[in-house]
Amino acid sequence: MIKRILALILVICLMLVPGGCRLAVPDGEMQEGSDRLIGMLITKDHYSASENGEERVYARLSYEEAENDEGEPLKFKTYVFDGIDGWYILCPTFEDEDGETYSGMCGSEGIDDRQMELNCGDNANSIKVSGTLRAVSGSGESMLTFIGNPVYQSADGSVYALMNGTGMSFGDSSAADGALSLSESESSEDMTQKSERSSEVVVNIKLVDPAEKVRVYEMDENGACLLQNEYTGETIPDEYSPCKSAEFIVVEELLRGGGHSYFAYGRSDESFVSYFAAGDEICTGFTTTINWQ
Repeated sequence: MIKRILALILVICLMLVPGGCRLAVPDGEMQEGSDRLIGMLITKDHYSASENGEERVYARLSYEEAENDEGEPLKFKTYVFDGIDGWYILCPTFEDEDGETYSGMCGSEGIDDRQMELNCGDNANSIKVSGTLRAVSGSGESMLTFIGNPVYQSADGSVYALMNGTGMSFGDSSAADGALSLSESESSEDMTQKSERSSEVVVNIKLVDPAEKVRVYEMDENGACLLQNEYTGETIPDEYSPCKSAEFIVVEELLRGGGHSYFAYGRSDESFVSYFAAGDEICTGFTTTINWQ
């Protein structure tokens, strides 16, 4: 006997504008099958299924290149949703050249703070994936809507999204936080034992005022400024090396809306993150490593 439950829960953590967010909870019944919930595809509009006659949109397996810490090239597998205007986070299973399977995390630019938890046992198996999507406030739209569509992986490895999700809306002028959460549980039992499998995907939604510029102040032990540097999203460095006399740095974000944010980092801190607009809709975090001397 197999039982499976899928739930979409929209949790509003903070809302400053009345009526700025709407909730929806669909039915929790699913057809039996081996496909497993592994992620979420977020869109700003409901996908029209009339173009292909079905609600499934399949992802393409892609091979990407990157560099390791030593600067050596690496190739890795990922999945891409072609032709879909949105953002996604996934925890799929891959197969290596020797036929061994492994789990990994992949996603699109714009979903930061990614985390993955895997728990495997004889009678229980669970995955949890989370991330944060920072949307640009003040875009001019009266309402900002985000639709959370569940993403599944079949036994043959194929990955697809069911474009039937429900979502949440914010008033554009609000400073509001919320979350799109998908969960699924499956249980099976025979004469000897009971097995359980579960998946949970959480994407936090934050409306933020992005930085136009970032200023870094290098401070001595008495709080005097030794040096100041200014960066934009195009010039923010991957690494920053304060002078030897600097005991801490202060990072000032000059926000698009005219405000300022200040953050202090000491010698025990290894990096700082700056959030700039990536286009008109989302913010992307740029991590800068601090090389203390």
